[in-house]
Amino acid sequence: MSKRGYFLQERDLESFDYDTDLIANFSKGRFPDVVLRTNEEDCVFSGGEFIEFKNTNSYSIASFNSTIPTGARGFGLLSNQRKVALRRIGYGSSDDEVRSVYYLIRGRVPTAKPFPVSKVCLVHGAFFETVASSELIRRAFQLILQDFCKIELDQGTLIRQPRQEDFAQTRSIESSAVKIRFRIMTEVDARANLLRESCYPLITDNTLSLIMPLSKNSKVESTSSLVEPHLFPFDIRPFELLRRASRDYKSTKILDDLRIGVLRHAVDDSVWFIAQASLNIYDSVY
Repeated sequence: MSKRGYFLQERDLESFDYDTDLIANFSKGRFPDVVLRTNEEDCVFSGGEFIEFKNTNSYSIASFNSTIPTGARGFGLLSNQRKVALRRIGYGSSDDEVRSVYYLIRGRVPTAKPFPVSKVCLVHGAFFETVASSELIRRAFQLILQDFCKIELDQGTLIRQPRQEDFAQTRSIESSAVKIRFRIMTEVDARANLLRESCYPLITDNTLSLIMPLSKNSKVESTSSLVEPHLFPFDIRPFELLRRASRDYKSTKILDDLRIGVLRHAVDDSVWFIAQASLNIYDSVY
């Protein structure tokens, strides 16, 4: 939190001065950019999350190349080299273990007057997974078939649900001098663009926001503004986690600079917890 002002200055997210005590592995250009350290001694803050960077010089979100954004990925989907490296330093796990995925998104408007502005969001990947990836792939193929074929995909029999990894396979074609491999590219619908003020007015210029999912059974309503933590009216798990972190890690003073609220997803109407701090670190209240 104390370094967050540097998000206004650094050209790329990889150059940011992250707390290396929290990071187990860093890999520019391969998913995920960051693997956090695990903490087996703490069942609440167990760590190990995957974080992927998305950085643009606009208030749009960069495309996801060769992947579909998701809220969880298996440890086994990492490259063998990376898994070995993590296990060697004690932060690995079994291939079956599922890790939470977050996306660190920064939009910058360098031409804004009188000064450039930025929005930074650390958002749980489920925000972009309003439809499960396997169902998303199935529906996409249905649309492709409708363009040039009379056969409906629903008339066939799937031997299993399609997976993102299926597209990464290189396939040999009989008598062909070349092999073929498809790549997935996903683009964020404008209604899910957290940097878009008309959809998410709680996310304002020069702020850092943490956005976490709430239970589907949650009865809380979205809030029209953000409030100081002691005024937040809902007793929900993400807020309780922040309060516990503030108690356990007093040196970070986590709650001192935060405002709290609940935003509503513009695509599926779900509610999400948001904790926000100003990137202008000398602003005690913003």
